[in-house]
Amino acid sequence: MLSNDEINALIGSDGNFTGNKIKILIVEDSPNINLLYNRGLPDSIFEKRFAANGHDALVCYNEWQPDIIILDIMLPVMTGYSVLKEIRSKFNDKSTTIIMSTSLNKKDDVTLMMKQGIQGYIVKPFSVREIGDRILKYYEKIDHTRASAALIACRRYLEAMARDAFKPETPVKEPPLKKPVEKKEEKTEGKKEEKKEENQDIKDKEESADEKKE
Repeated sequence: MLSNDEINALIGSDGNFTGNKIKILIVEDSPNINLLYNRGLPDSIFEKRFAANGHDALVCYNEWQPDIIILDIMLPVMTGYSVLKEIRSKFNDKSTTIIMSTSLNKKDDVTLMMKQGIQGYIVKPFSVREIGDRILKYYEKIDHTRASAALIACRRYLEAMARDAFKPETPVKEPPLKKPVEKKEEKTEGKKEEKKEENQDIKDKEESADEKKE
């Protein structure tokens, strides 16, 4: 059981995770599934990298040393099974949390993966709201304090995201009606007509005066 001091050390007063971000390598060749991971795993908690095949996953693993690996089984170039065996046997890495992601839900497959040394597995499709929870629960087996604090922050993040999704839209106020402004061109034309009529009146008066003199 975590003490309040341990939790407060990793979670700020605003509910955000203040510890070092958890490095997670997501090995998945489906762009749609990757979008779900991206939405369900907040950037404030996780530092994420993606690989679309088994070979790229091993390269990233060697260079980056992630805390968690989400590993799909059916991958191009190199299967998830092969990647798992490489990490656990060839590199003798027993501490990295490896979670298999699969659409298979057969007991034999799960048993085989467990023997190879996974911490857990995820069955696709999954919910955005549950994925962070599931992953951090498995990560607790390796780093209990850090995972538990991240779990609290992740749940708060998802609750806030859900509230924002159902927040009513603010009504848009109509701007006040403005008094129509007369066009300058119309005023100018009007003045020209008035001046023209005035000049014509003067001319007519002058002609009339000349006729009387005659």
